[in-house]
Parts: sequence; C-alpha cells; structure tokens
Amino acid sequence: MLTLGRRPEDIRIGDVIQLTEPDFARVECFATGNQCTITRCCKLSDMLSDALSSFQNTLDRYTLADIALTRQDFLGDTSRA
Repeated sequence: MLTLGRRPEDIRIGDVIQLTEPDFARVECFATGNQCTITRCCKLSDMLSDALSSFQNTLDRYTLADIALTRQDFLGDTSRA
C-alpha cells in the first residue's frame, strides 16, 4: 500500500517524474561522462535542452489531483443508457 505524504493537490507531476526518472540523458551530450566528439559545436543539444525544459514546465503545471481517477471515470456516462 502506498500512502502520500502530501495532498494530491500539492504534488506536481513534474516533481514525481524528476524523482522517478532522474536521468533525462536521452542523448550522449546530456550524459555524465559525455564522450561525443561534436559536443562543442553541436547545434542540436540546445534545441533538445529547450524541449526538455518545455516538457518539464508542462508537467509542473499539473498535480496528482489533476490525473486522479474517480469511480465515475470507470463507470462512464450512465445517463446515455
């Protein structure tokens, strides 16, 4: 069983992702011990860094409360029967 230490409204999705996925090194230049030979002049790394920042900022706008399912979510709209 899992118990939350804070209310769902106070837990940002971005924080959860950062805690459970601490390594966003999707490409060599983001990794510790980067060995890529073109890192100094690469034009892609800034773009990927910007995209990752946008991804994190988007996740930070939502909380666990925003994605929590209710019983009704599983039952669907029963008024259309």
